[in-house]
Amino acid sequence: MSIPSKNDDPNWFGNLFNSSPDPTWIIQDHKFIECNDAAVKHLGYSSREELLNLHPSELSPHKQPDGEESFIKAERMFSITKKIGQNRFEWVHTKANGENFIAEVTLLKIDFDGKDTFYCVWRDITERLQSEEVWKFALEGSGDGVWNFDFRTGNNIVSKRMLDILGIEPPVSESEYSINDWIDRLHPDCVAVTMMAFDEVVSNKSDSYVVEQRARGDDGAFRWLLTRGKVTFRDDEGRPLRMIGTASDITESKFAADELRNSYAKLEMKEKEKSRFLAAAGHDLRQPLAAANLFIDALKFTALRPEQNQIIQRLDQAMSNFNELLDALLDVSKLEAGILKPENISIQAADIFRWLDESFSPMANEKHIRLKLYYPMSKEVVVHADIGLLKSVFINLVSNAIKYTLSGSILISARPRGEKVLFQIWDTGIGIDDVNIENIFEEFYQVGNQQRDRAKGIGLGLSIVKRTLDILGTEIHCRSQLGKGSIFSFYLPMEKRVSNGALHESFSLEFPEQEASLVFVKGKRFIVVEDDEMVSEALSSALEVMGGVVERFHSAKTALQHADLGNADCFIVDYMLPDSIDGINFLLEVRRKLQKPICAVMMSGNTSSNFISKAELFDWPVLHKPVNLESLIDLLSKQY
Repeated sequence: MSIPSKNDDPNWFGNLFNSSPDPTWIIQDHKFIECNDAAVKHLGYSSREELLNLHPSELSPHKQPDGEESFIKAERMFSITKKIGQNRFEWVHTKANGENFIAEVTLLKIDFDGKDTFYCVWRDITERLQSEEVWKFALEGSGDGVWNFDFRTGNNIVSKRMLDILGIEPPVSESEYSINDWIDRLHPDCVAVTMMAFDEVVSNKSDSYVVEQRARGDDGAFRWLLTRGKVTFRDDEGRPLRMIGTASDITESKFAADELRNSYAKLEMKEKEKSRFLAAAGHDLRQPLAAANLFIDALKFTALRPEQNQIIQRLDQAMSNFNELLDALLDVSKLEAGILKPENISIQAADIFRWLDESFSPMANEKHIRLKLYYPMSKEVVVHADIGLLKSVFINLVSNAIKYTLSGSILISARPRGEKVLFQIWDTGIGIDDVNIENIFEEFYQVGNQQRDRAKGIGLGLSIVKRTLDILGTEIHCRSQLGKGSIFSFYLPMEKRVSNGALHESFSLEFPEQEASLVFVKGKRFIVVEDDEMVSEALSSALEVMGGVVERFHSAKTALQHADLGNADCFIVDYMLPDSIDGINFLLEVRRKLQKPICAVMMSGNTSSNFISKAELFDWPVLHKPVNLESLIDLLSKQY
């Protein structure tokens, strides 16, 4: 190909180059010798002179997208074009502002002044390639609607599937809607979210968004859509020009999620109702039981014949069993409230096993079951735990083992394992099948006790064990075989070094001596504020038998009017009282009036987790009914 000479047409160059809307170049000796105004403008330069005598690779990134260096690729394209006369390929250019774009280059070999010269025209295909790539990606989403939004026109071209999802009849001409048409179809609750997503894109804060929307079809019904949008390209000033996206129908999954949430809400409500019922029932049960316990305590301090003393002991044992039942429910409430906090100390394994032997050997012997204890006696093993919580774990596990073992033996063992000690309770009892073993740590769940035989417990022991060990930072595990027995295991951290000082508190279940209680009560003046007549009378009778002087009041209001209030030594007050003043506010008012510390204990039949959490902040100790008289006196004596 030859180009016109200057003699043929003086304006040949300007006519040829500036008449083309596409960037056009003349390349000689592999350098630009001329270019038109379109090339200068598209590349963002101010004049042609800035571009002349440059190698094409100088207006490109160091490497092309295929990994080939730009200089080498340009030289190879020139070589191919020289052989075949014409060549077409893709090339990445760099604008003056550093922005890259993809061009489709057409390169022609021409004759000019007897030198190898190339005529080059290129077209920016970035927008086309991006649109094709994203559109292809969007269409690959099976079952999704596809949309393509033009920010310049405000029109949104949508796929047929998009219309099908919403049940919309397509327009006569094209499936095209303005952005306002779509906003009109959105549920009012979704408009703000959608506009916020668009604002993020328009303000160049984000190139994409994901939102959940409810859109109305022609039938008036709303469908839930999960809409994804992505900006495909922007103009030179960063403004979005086109955005493409998909819309998935998530109506069924949203309804399913709503149903699940409703089910959880109903379950939670039932649990709260159950807790309220148990709290109310527990409070009402504790009142007469508290009175019965206090009457029994009063009888202990009277002169009894041997046969009467024997009856009192049996009655006391029966009431203790009832107390244990209510205390188990109270422990669950304390665990739920997060009140039981571990006070870990160093405890010798030998002391643990000495306590286990003293506490459970009589129970095992009564059933003719051998109780075996194994721990390393040749070396000192010390664990780090809370004594009270650890006692609770062993009481429940070992009592269960004895209860459900009809013959054979029970082994309690402790074995060092690295930095921990493995405790295990083995039994040859009835065992647990695979179906039930997953449920044994749930509240009120009992294997083989569908008739709810109270002699077999109430099904709280293992639940309490699990929660207690959670507080101690460990877990309970169970292996069992039906008809052959079970193994319950848990780990405790082992102390590495043993100090020479006292390592532990005594593992004892003893209460203060009755003589000490008598010494404290004798001659003391007590004010009892209790609205339950039976509990008030029982408590007063017990204190008077022990030598105390008692004044009883039905409400806080009447007690505060008592002229001799300041001469009282101790106050025993129920938390729930009639009128507007409860037990804690009564004590606070007494302390304010007397302007001095007061010795007091509060009682309550409320065992809800909320009250237990609240009671932890009181200035005086709280005993839950039924109240053990000696424990009550012990708490008072510690304040005196």
